[in-house]
Amino acid sequence: EEGIAQMQETSKKDLVNDGVQPLVAAGRHIPFPVFCGLRPAEIQDPSLASVFYAQSLSVVVFLLEKYGQEAFYRLSKELRGGRSFEGALETAYPGILDSIPKLEERWVRYILD
Repeated sequence: EEGIAQMQETSKKDLVNDGVQPLVAAGRHIPFPVFCGLRPAEIQDPSLASVFYAQSLSVVVFLLEKYGQEAFYRLSKELRGGRSFEGALETAYPGILDSIPKLEERWVRYILD
């Protein structure tokens, strides 16, 4: 949800991968098993919050650019329907992104390429 909200700000969308790339290259991004469980209101550390918002937007941009709007719509629909994030991934991106670790692996490659 945060990534989608952030996408509305075009300037952020255009700069996000440039900002996230050094974090990923240094291994300082939020690991996806932790990232997927974070809620913005619960983050107390301002630097962690900044990474969280940038990473959220970057993941949304990745999913849309790499796999298209239709699959992203399916993901969103599954999540709104109450499905777990991993279950929604499996449904929206069958055979491509069937787990959170697979999503992280592909996103990291996308960012570093």
